[in-house]
Amino acid sequence: MDPERFVVGDHIGNLLDGVTRLVKGTAAAGFFPCRPSESPVICVSEFHTWLARVMTGTTTEALADDGPWGSRTTTAAPDWSLWVEPVRGTGSDGRRDGDAEQAGELLGALTLVVWRPAGELESSELEAIRLFAGLGARTGRSQEQAGEQARRGRLDELVSQISERLMSATLPSLPDALDWTVETLCRFLGAHAAFLRRNDHVAAVSVLMAEYPSRGVPREEDPLGVVPFDADPIFQSPRDFRVPMIVRNPSSADDGYADRVHEGTGAMITMFTGAAVPLVHADVTEGMLAFVYESHVDWTEYEVNALRAVASLLVQLLHRIDAEERLRHSALTDELTGLANRRALLEEVSRRRMSAAKPLALLFLDLDRFKVMNDYLGHGAGDRLLRVIADRIRTSLRPVDFAARLGGDEFVVLLEDTGGALGSVAAAQRLLEIIAQPIDVGGRSVTHTGSIGIAVSESDRMSGEKLLGQADIALYAAKAQGRNRTVVFDETMQASVAHRSDTELQLRKAISDDAFEVYYQPEFDLRTGRILAVEALLRWRREGYGIMGAGDFIPVAEETHLITDIDRWVLEAACNQMAHWRRQFPDAEPMVRVNMSPAQLAVPGVVQTVTGSLERSGLVPGALCLEITEQAMISDVEQAVRTLHDIRRLGVKLAIDDFGTGYTSLAALPQLPLDELKVDMSFVRRSATSPADEAIVQSVRDEKARRRMISTFDLETTEPEWALGYRFDIVLEGRNATPRENHK
Repeated sequence: MDPERFVVGDHIGNLLDGVTRLVKGTAAAGFFPCRPSESPVICVSEFHTWLARVMTGTTTEALADDGPWGSRTTTAAPDWSLWVEPVRGTGSDGRRDGDAEQAGELLGALTLVVWRPAGELESSELEAIRLFAGLGARTGRSQEQAGEQARRGRLDELVSQISERLMSATLPSLPDALDWTVETLCRFLGAHAAFLRRNDHVAAVSVLMAEYPSRGVPREEDPLGVVPFDADPIFQSPRDFRVPMIVRNPSSADDGYADRVHEGTGAMITMFTGAAVPLVHADVTEGMLAFVYESHVDWTEYEVNALRAVASLLVQLLHRIDAEERLRHSALTDELTGLANRRALLEEVSRRRMSAAKPLALLFLDLDRFKVMNDYLGHGAGDRLLRVIADRIRTSLRPVDFAARLGGDEFVVLLEDTGGALGSVAAAQRLLEIIAQPIDVGGRSVTHTGSIGIAVSESDRMSGEKLLGQADIALYAAKAQGRNRTVVFDETMQASVAHRSDTELQLRKAISDDAFEVYYQPEFDLRTGRILAVEALLRWRREGYGIMGAGDFIPVAEETHLITDIDRWVLEAACNQMAHWRRQFPDAEPMVRVNMSPAQLAVPGVVQTVTGSLERSGLVPGALCLEITEQAMISDVEQAVRTLHDIRRLGVKLAIDDFGTGYTSLAALPQLPLDELKVDMSFVRRSATSPADEAIVQSVRDEKARRRMISTFDLETTEPEWALGYRFDIVLEGRNATPRENHK
């Protein structure tokens, strides 16, 4: 309340009006309660409002020192006399909140300013002043009770406001919400300072979460920021306390506490009171909300209950934020390695792109042939290898760098200020060297290489998705160039990848739109001119490109796993066409050769697929020859051999195409149920000048003679028995007999 305001309409105001009338020459009178939360009431003439400041200062000094009482003088008003009369409790009535006021307890002071020299008050006037002081004690208690009710109402409203503010708090706004709560409570309770601390029972420390007034000290530099429980008894006491606690003059209890407070605040504490309520959750003390007073203080039961409610709100908030943070951490973290995931990486790129002027370099790392190793050693060993590599990446980076795992064997490292492409390449090479170091997996020493694609962002307008996409393109180029190397993205790669991506999209559409066609290359018996067989050659009638050969799109089909669908389509078309021709020319009895990809051979149910095509077309099994490459035998030789035997039992013929370009050795041939072995022309051409290649060709002939197996060579052999149609530019077009027409 403004001390210059004239107050009427309440008991204290009437009391002051009465004493002013009884004591002649009184220009101002005031009642000053001791409680800092209660306002003084002053009755003053409109012509002497300045006296309110004089009497306030003098009375405040007397209340602080409990005297001297009676007549007082002041240089601020030398012509006026001040009389300060103490107002003390009687103990007869006026109990508040169950606490009886002790007789003689100082409740406040009644002060008058009189226009006369000091010490000239008459005895009757002094008796009147003391009488009104006694009335003031009773009236003050009544006024205090009314004030207490109003204070409770304001406290209830404050708790509601705090609840609303805390309920809407999120992780980013948490510091502001806690600071506001601590400041608001500190001001309401009239405390000198307030703070909120949280217990970390795992680390056995108390952590400062908020304070008022703020000292502006960074937590890492603050002696009061993180304090071990065993630092001193004062910081150890809140570790397990369950009920509100008031500590009188805690500085005298432990010198270490006083020194720590002095170091953190710069103030040498002497006498004060510390009061705190615990933050309790599931019988565990989570922290405390504490207030520091420069004088003696006693909380009312209502205040304690209100602070307990606030403490409960704080506990709920902190646990909700913890749960949200765990969910966010889970959403942004790779579970296997603990590195950031793709979402976190893109957020980090966006954050740095907006806040940093320095260029970013993104290194996209993929382990070479990880799937083969994972299948061989087992997925547990593969996970172990990924965790070790993730740890190596994490520990090799600078504090400003960022690492993430996108999934599988793909990792990304985000570098800042590397000095451009050259610095990024140097960093990538160091990363490859670290990855290539041996790793112990189940007692085996395993080494692994990797390939890295690099994209450098020189502009803050480049998004994380675009930067990652460019690095992915460069990684694809590194794989294509032989693996275990680093490639930096450039714009020429973009055009190549765009063409490849368009090819992939159009391939998917071509399957459903019947845009594929099969051409047939005949094989002739040079002695009779009779057609022995035809080889099915896939072509794609692509809009804007004309007719495309298989070599232009099959690699894309294999990478995107579309090859198995294409294989099934070609097999169906070839069986239908050959069945049609054999019915049309029953005496010719040619055979159709169909290439089977390694992916198709590994698909479960491939034998049923072959059987179904034969049955639907009506083609006899002996008129179909499936040609496989050596590559199909690499990943799982035993399974491939079993599948080939199952197909051979159907009566279908089998052949290995382009023998000598893969990894199949001559010693492995006896395991395979082959009818033909087609030697690659490169061996045949070199056999005339290379003894080693000639020996290989001769070994094939010997194996042919031993197993009565047909071996086929290029026309440049010395003993040609047959010829392929491409030597004579002969191609048979089977466009008039599609599988769909044969199904009708």
